[in-house]
Amino acid sequence: MIDELFQEHHEFHEDRLKELLGHTPFQVIAGSALGITISWLARAAY
Repeated sequence: MIDELFQEHHEFHEDRLKELLGHTPFQVIAGSALGITISWLARAAY
């Protein structure tokens, strides 16, 4: 994506940005569950 910005005739597409930066619903749910689990374990450790 960075290389695309420095090309002579670059076209920056919003769809390409969403594809590279977006998360699937599964990734969001898994990340939330992981964050909750880690915070619960850290709380229990202290």
